[in-house]
Amino acid sequence: MSELYDKLKGLGCDVEKALERFLDDGDLYLTCLQAFAEDEGFEKLGEAIKADNHDEIFQQAHTLKGVSANLELATVYQPVAQIVADIRAERFDRFDELYAQTLAAQAQLKELIA
Repeated sequence: MSELYDKLKGLGCDVEKALERFLDDGDLYLTCLQAFAEDEGFEKLGEAIKADNHDEIFQQAHTLKGVSANLELATVYQPVAQIVADIRAERFDRFDELYAQTLAAQAQLKELIA
């Protein structure tokens, strides 16, 4: 698992902080990473953006933001946190760009844990 942790660190993940949050249970952390990588919230966020449904965009982005923060996955956290901030500021012009960044981060995570 050390190799995986090194790769996650390369993506800006604070693995030590995440493991502390998971009471140093590396197996649980890996299980949660795997589940998050396949989370339907990523797809639901895209559907909400396509439908221009701001309430659903906020809900999905806020959920992904919280989970990615708990997992210390900065590459996912940053774009979804920006979506949440943009919704709150009533800026609606960057969702496609930020969603593309979110999907790229999800793909990187899937590749790492495969």
